Amino acid sequence: MASQLNDAVAGALDVDGAAGTLVNALSGAGTVNLMNSATVVATGDNSAFAGELATEKGTTLTVAQANHLGAAKLANDGKLIVNTSTDWTLANAMTGTGDLIKDGAGALTAGDSLRHTGKTAVEAGTLIVGDAARPGVMLGATDAGEVTVAEGATLAGLGTVNGHVTNAGEVAALNALSGHSSAAAGTFTLAGGLTNSGTVNLAGGQVGNQLLVKGDYVGQNGKLVLNTFMGDDSSATDKLVIDGGRASGQTGMVIKQAGGNGAATVNGIRVVQTLNGTTDAGAFALAAGSDGYRDTTGTIRAGAYDYKLQRGGNGGQAQDWYLVSTYDAPPVQ
Repeated sequence: MASQLNDAVAGALDVDGAAGTLVNALSGAGTVNLMNSATVVATGDNSAFAGELATEKGTTLTVAQANHLGAAKLANDGKLIVNTSTDWTLANAMTGTGDLIKDGAGALTAGDSLRHTGKTAVEAGTLIVGDAARPGVMLGATDAGEVTVAEGATLAGLGTVNGHVTNAGEVAALNALSGHSSAAAGTFTLAGGLTNSGTVNLAGGQVGNQLLVKGDYVGQNGKLVLNTFMGDDSSATDKLVIDGGRASGQTGMVIKQAGGNGAATVNGIRVVQTLNGTTDAGAFALAAGSDGYRDTTGTIRAGAYDYKLQRGGNGGQAQDWYLVSTYDAPPVQ
C-alpha cells in the first residue's frame, strides 16, 4: 500500500487490513482507524491533523517524526512503533491497551499524556521520562504493563515510570545522559519495581541523584553506578531508595569518587535506603570497577582510609547499606 492522500478528514478513514506506507498530508479533526491486522508506516507531514489515530488490536502504526502524528490523539489498542534516528518529544495524548515501542538510535522524550495500559519496550536509543523543564512526567497509566529495556538501550529521566521495569540495558539519571550533564540532581521513580540485569547509572554530572524503586528490586548480576564524595557520614552521594519492597539477588555496586580524601565515618555514607522495605544480606557488593578498588580487601581506598560496603553500617538502619571507613595509615618509610 502506498497512498497519496491530501484530504481533510472530517469523518472516519478506515485502513482495513492494509500493509505498506501511508504517504499523506492529512488535516482536519476526523478519525483514522487501523483495522484487521493493518500494518502501516506513516511518512507524510500530518502537522495539520488534529483528529484521532486509532489502532485496533493486532494492528501496527510506525512513525519516525513528530509530524507523522501531527496533533492527533492516539487511541492505541494495537502497537505504536516510534523508530527514530532524531531527538523529539512524543507530545500526543495516548490511551488504550496497546503497546509503545521505542526503536532507532534517537532520543524520544515522553510527553505529559501517555496513559496507555499496555507494555512499553525500549528496543534502541533512549526514552526520556521527565526532563529539567518537566520533571513530573508520568509514563503509562497506573495499571500499565511491563516496561522492558533491551541491551544497548536506555531509559532515563526525572519523572515516574508505571509498570514493572525489566532492564537489560541502562536505567539512568537524567544528568548521566550526553547533553544533559548540567541538569540538577533529582529523583527518577520506578513505580512498579525493577529487575536489573543491566546497569543502573546514577553517576551523572551532578551528585545527589536518586532512583526510587517502589516495590521489589531484583538484581540479576547487574550493576549500580553511583557518584560519592569520599568523606564522613554527611558526604554527598547518589542513592538507591527501595520503598515498600525487598532487594534480592546480586548487584555489583560501582562507586565513582566525586572528590574527598577520606574521613572517619560513624554509621557510614548511606548509599542504599529502605522505606518500609528489606534487603537480603548478599544483595549488594562492591564491584571491581569502583575508583580506588583494592582487590585484596574488596574495599575502596581514599587517602588514608579504606571504605567497605556494609549492610546496616555501624549502628545504622539495619536494612540500609553504607560505605564505612577505616583509617589505614600508610607504612612508615
